Amino acid sequence: MDLPPWRVQAYALSALVAVAAVFAVVAVRGFGPPNCGRCYLHWDYAGVTDRLKSAGFTGGTIIADDHHVGGNLRTYFRDSRLFTLKFEDFAPPRRAAANGGETKGQCLMIWDAAQDGPELPEDMLGFARIRLGVHVDEAQAPGLIELPYRHSTKRFLKLGYVLFPGGSGSCY
Repeated sequence: MDLPPWRVQAYALSALVAVAAVFAVVAVRGFGPPNCGRCYLHWDYAGVTDRLKSAGFTGGTIIADDHHVGGNLRTYFRDSRLFTLKFEDFAPPRRAAANGGETKGQCLMIWDAAQDGPELPEDMLGFARIRLGVHVDEAQAPGLIELPYRHSTKRFLKLGYVLFPGGSGSCY
């Protein structure tokens, strides 16, 4: 079957446009500005945990602005309970420490400082005050954790945190 020349040209042009579009998408994704929808998969949570332990957090209640951050930290602080602003109606049960007694009662608030800035976000502060009765004046100065992404030297995670001492509000 013979095709008219204009139809062959239209097919060739369509194939050329499709190939050019694929190259353009690959170039933008590879060389364009960093845009990562699942960057938390490359965050060094073991490094974050080491920094939090160095700052004095040993366990208690973790309040995270994002459930990915909180959930990954929860694997390192197994006896801690976790609240996230994403699911603020969920109230985790009280957990006992491994020795059968009460947990230490510290309260850690942690957020994405690259997105929200280095100061404690008002929504997190309000949540801790209303839901847990945390006394804001007991908080340490906000800290900042900056670590490179795993397998990258160009991208960095930036997490802000505030640590409340044991016995603040109903952090246990």
